[in-house]
Amino acid sequence: MLPSTCSKVSLRQRPIKNERLSLYLDYYPAIRNPRTMKMSRREYLGFYIFANPRNKYQREYNDSILMRAEIIRCRRQEAVINNEFGFLDREQPKADFLLYFEEKAKKHYDKWIIVYRHFERFVKGKCSFGDITIELCSKFREYLLTAKQLRHPKLTITRNSAAGYWSTFRALLKEAYKERLLKENLNDFIEDIEYEEVKKNFLTADEVKLLAATPCEKPILKAASLFSILTGLRISDILKLRWEDIRPDADGEMAMFIRIQKTQKESIHPLSPEMLALCGERDKGIVFKGFNRSMTQEPLKKWLKAAGITKRITFHRFRDTFATLQLAAGTDIYTVSKMLDHANVTTTQIYVNLFGTSFLFCTASQPMLDGERHGMGNTIFQGIAREKIAPVITTAMNLHSELRRARLQFDPTPSTIDEICHRIASESRALCIVNSRKTALEIFEHLPSDGAKNYHLSRMMCPAHILETLTEIKRELTETDNPVRVISTQLIEAGVDIDFPVVFRQFAGLDSLLQAAGRCNREGTHPDGITHVFTIQGDRTMGSIGFAIDAMKRLRNQHPDYDWFSPKTMREYYRMLYANTPSFDDAEIGLMLDNPLNCNHETASNKFKMIDESGVTVIVPYGESYQLVRELQERGPSRTLSRKLGRYSVSIRKKEFDRLLHFGLIEQPSEGFFSVTLPTQYDTHTGLKTSNEYLEITMII
Repeated sequence: MLPSTCSKVSLRQRPIKNERLSLYLDYYPAIRNPRTMKMSRREYLGFYIFANPRNKYQREYNDSILMRAEIIRCRRQEAVINNEFGFLDREQPKADFLLYFEEKAKKHYDKWIIVYRHFERFVKGKCSFGDITIELCSKFREYLLTAKQLRHPKLTITRNSAAGYWSTFRALLKEAYKERLLKENLNDFIEDIEYEEVKKNFLTADEVKLLAATPCEKPILKAASLFSILTGLRISDILKLRWEDIRPDADGEMAMFIRIQKTQKESIHPLSPEMLALCGERDKGIVFKGFNRSMTQEPLKKWLKAAGITKRITFHRFRDTFATLQLAAGTDIYTVSKMLDHANVTTTQIYVNLFGTSFLFCTASQPMLDGERHGMGNTIFQGIAREKIAPVITTAMNLHSELRRARLQFDPTPSTIDEICHRIASESRALCIVNSRKTALEIFEHLPSDGAKNYHLSRMMCPAHILETLTEIKRELTETDNPVRVISTQLIEAGVDIDFPVVFRQFAGLDSLLQAAGRCNREGTHPDGITHVFTIQGDRTMGSIGFAIDAMKRLRNQHPDYDWFSPKTMREYYRMLYANTPSFDDAEIGLMLDNPLNCNHETASNKFKMIDESGVTVIVPYGESYQLVRELQERGPSRTLSRKLGRYSVSIRKKEFDRLLHFGLIEQPSEGFFSVTLPTQYDTHTGLKTSNEYLEITMII
């Protein structure tokens, strides 16, 4: 296949009458108009300059026009390089923008229709794409801030409604730009409308109980109200809820399957026995028969008054009550947003301000989270303001010395794998922690078979396998006197309560070394526990672990006599680590959450990983995974089944996945799920094998 040739864009001049020059762009080779499919060499800019400027003003005019033309030439060259030729379409600016808006609005929910009608009124029923300019958009923004409501012409749109409508209009502009119907992203040049903080009335948990215990003249109003409080449904969705919408989900649990009136999105809501009881006896048609909007006026006020509730509570405030009580109970904002069927989690953010929240950081290797920390170049980590941090345990208590049960002992020279194995085998009971799966497997396979119980732990083993292995290790340590040696990756350093008299730890960051030391003489049954810190000949660890190793090496070189368990040492280590960090936010999550009124929580949630995982998850042939995979094939995925399958899954690098797939060892029992089919591909001691003799044999059938 011949390489494509990129057209060169040149700015040229053509003499015209009255001693002027017309400026145009010359494309060589010619480019194709994507709309007419005709080849084109020239694009006239509509710019004219003096052929022979006679004074300073004409020369300055020429310079100004030539500069503008050169800017356009640069933009066109960039567009040609990116294969974007929409600028050639001369008909697009004449196209009907209002018709485009109407078609888009019909595909969205009611709010888009309202914004469309306001815009139609603003432009007096006529608007082309060529009319969409920064000036027109800014004037529409001003219109929204003072416009009257469509349903209630005497009332002005509230500022928050205007902000919501403006956000919808900007979303439309973004879509038009993505579809190359607009040449510029106008959102880069127009101002936002800030939301005002609104105090929302809601019922407390005690007031909900009081209301539930109070008789109501309209029993169906009481049932519908309490149902809204428990589910967060809008009145529009309660009014149209039908018995056909209430049925078992994939797990056999009762749920509502509804299309939300406001957003027109399909939604599934689990139903508790209390919620079902409010619906009454199962029937056909509408669930809350007899309930109507008129009941939410005087009958609702009477019921609230009878319960002794004096707050101004409308039926919609029951939905707010649901949201605030969920957040108060600890449900995260993104989950609440989904439960409320909000199109954007920004809407849910309003409820968060009703609650104060405190965070407790508790770890043996506390990082520096306060103040401003500088990384490489201009990289900066903006930490928590120091005045907002209150230590629960002060350094004056000297707990790092009072509770010390082990010490770090650094090897003076690197060791070979065989030398490390010999040292581990010389101990009756020892734990060895290394920085990679590959190293863990290599040491485990080189350990002598001398009657000792040798164990391997890594993420190549599925969670169920890891849990069973840890249970067996603990039983051997506590109920027998057998020699026990464990070779593990870092997975054993966090959240695993296990105790060895001797620990071997491959050189790593200070935080990892202290976590390893926390598994040495943990119960204090020995006078002194030793954590040997070793390096491996020829090993060069990259990535985040590599940065941590470099920081620890510098710390040892500069302060060889430091107390490695001291909080002061830990702060100095993190200072050195931060200084060598190229970025504190590779995924740019901070930018997504920078504006509290316009946070992209869903995108940030998807991008955030507590532990970086760039691989592919596969189900392995272990335990009851065979039966679960069959169930997945027969019934399809469900939340419960996915959780069960997670116990029999491991994450492998994309390269390893492709290799297994190439040799026919990967199946897809259901969309988005992958399983390893060959039982012998999973070792009962070390987990999934991604490189062995089976992969070296080519079989022709």
